[in-house]
Amino acid sequence: MIVTFATTDPHYASFADRFEARMDELGLAYHIERVSPFPTPRQACLAAPAWIKRQVRRFGPVTWIDVDTEVLQAPEIDLGEYDVGFAENPERWRRRCPENAIASAVLAFNDTPGARRFLSDWQRLCEQWKPGEYGAHRRLCFVREYAEVRELDITPLLRGKIVYRGAKGAVEVAA
Repeated sequence: MIVTFATTDPHYASFADRFEARMDELGLAYHIERVSPFPTPRQACLAAPAWIKRQVRRFGPVTWIDVDTEVLQAPEIDLGEYDVGFAENPERWRRRCPENAIASAVLAFNDTPGARRFLSDWQRLCEQWKPGEYGAHRRLCFVREYAEVRELDITPLLRGKIVYRGAKGAVEVAA
């Protein structure tokens, strides 16, 4: 199940419409939730772990794909016995911020105790955020450093399939 949320402001509403149409075109199972706008984009990102955790409880294994990401081909992610699946961040982003080794545009979570612990730890760190501190992505990478989970590298499963089109320009996920 592919999951994402989008705020109802006009900017993200257009991404949500495009995302939904593409999921339908590809015949993929997905859930998109339209939520009220957050005070800042960073606060929207900080809300993601709690939201994803609810989707795992609701649907079982899920793949989070940022709503402003373009899906070119259906990603085929089966975590099997793994708890979580992460893709490496493209080199250009790792040079800019080496701490952000993984791409946050696509994240896979199984319905396992390890994945649920990971999401709870990430959620707790995001809920402790204060203005001026780093955001959800670095907190995700921090949890990854100490979490005891079975991790699958989904980089090869995403090559040529997904393009992130965020504020800093377009870049292929798992390039």
